Amino acid sequence: MLVNDKEIKNLLKADLLYRLHILEEEIKLFEKKYNKKFSEFEKEVRKKENFEKWDDYLDWKSAIKELKYIKKKISEINSGNS
Repeated sequence: MLVNDKEIKNLLKADLLYRLHILEEEIKLFEKKYNKKFSEFEKEVRKKENFEKWDDYLDWKSAIKELKYIKKKISEINSGNS
């Protein structure tokens, strides 16, 4: 059975939407844990050294970066540019 381009794009989009959901939940957990948005947390972490917070900062920052990338890829699929 052959798979056409549209089916491949739909599968890719489904995978990206799943990953998007996971990242959004991860970001919400950080926001709940620290009761603030990333930009506020980033300022706090850069002022005072705290290894636990620094690890969370790196994970949170990475999740935001990947979320932006995935949103871009989904947009490209939706517009037919991928």
